Amino acid sequence: MKITKLAAALAVVGLVMTAIAGPAMAAAPSVDSESTDTTTTSEVTAGSTQTYNDSTNSTLSYSADSNSTGVDVQQGDRTLESYEQNSSDVLEWQTTATSTYYVNATFADDASDYTGIEADAGENVDLTAEIINDTSLGADADTTNVSYTFANDANTSFIYYNDSETETATISTWSVAGLASSLSTVNPFANSTDDSDAGPARIEQEIGVNGDSQDKIHVYTGNSDAASSLAKVYDASDTSDGVAYLGTTTVNGKVVPMMAEGAEAPEWVDTSEDAYMTIQEDGKMATVHNAGSLMDSDDETATVKITANEKMDFADAESMFSSYDYDGNVWYAAFTNGEYFGGNPTFEAVA
Repeated sequence: MKITKLAAALAVVGLVMTAIAGPAMAAAPSVDSESTDTTTTSEVTAGSTQTYNDSTNSTLSYSADSNSTGVDVQQGDRTLESYEQNSSDVLEWQTTATSTYYVNATFADDASDYTGIEADAGENVDLTAEIINDTSLGADADTTNVSYTFANDANTSFIYYNDSETETATISTWSVAGLASSLSTVNPFANSTDDSDAGPARIEQEIGVNGDSQDKIHVYTGNSDAASSLAKVYDASDTSDGVAYLGTTTVNGKVVPMMAEGAEAPEWVDTSEDAYMTIQEDGKMATVHNAGSLMDSDDETATVKITANEKMDFADAESMFSSYDYDGNVWYAAFTNGEYFGGNPTFEAVA
């Protein structure tokens, strides 16, 4: 009888202790360094270097006790991308062994999975991959940080435009003065900005380059107003020659033709050697190609200035055409179609 009462008492104590302790605590994810349960080990590890390559990938392999993991890639205090298991092609489940889930995060070595990364040509920048055990837990989730280096290509630069490097204007002075409507029959004086909620925007920043060897300058627009304005430039590339005149891009003061990504370049732009810019449909990303053709061999920096959703003015159009092998009829057609003649809006800093 005494034994029975003792057993019952111990059982009660056990239940109480279980209730107090609660369910098993989740553990922080771990970088996968074993080859027993998986055939791969992590290429991205603490202190490792990922080197730019436009045709390869690097893998961050990790294990967790949840099948709802995620990875945030950070540069400084900015999160470049947030990837979640089961909703992103970047994260791929490998296997499960003894309630442990093994996942691969595969990052392109050309930094295309690091949207908004900022790096000069040939610069090494610090990145952090924050592995999240269970994304459904939000801020309460266990995490593990993996800090590593991205070694950028010697001839490629990445610019990130934030609010402090962005200026916007509500409407052009031609529209304010009423000239857009009163002179609508004179094409060069047509409304100088797209008739939309997105007004003109201007962004400008200096970036490190590699002189006339420079290949590309990738641009990411962090300000939503500027991105909307650049999206209007994308839409405006449906012109007679495929160039969008609803904007102006200069690299070290030299005007570069702007086109929609994937559009066919005009005959007067030799895409194998001439500088030109392509813009993605959402306006967040743009790329200057053959940027070295605009630079001297000893140039170490370049200033990229973009004005969007505001027609190219006469002087910039003349400067652009004079630098390319164009037919005079192209210039005349663009002029008579009202493709340029900006309204000189007043820009104000966003922040």
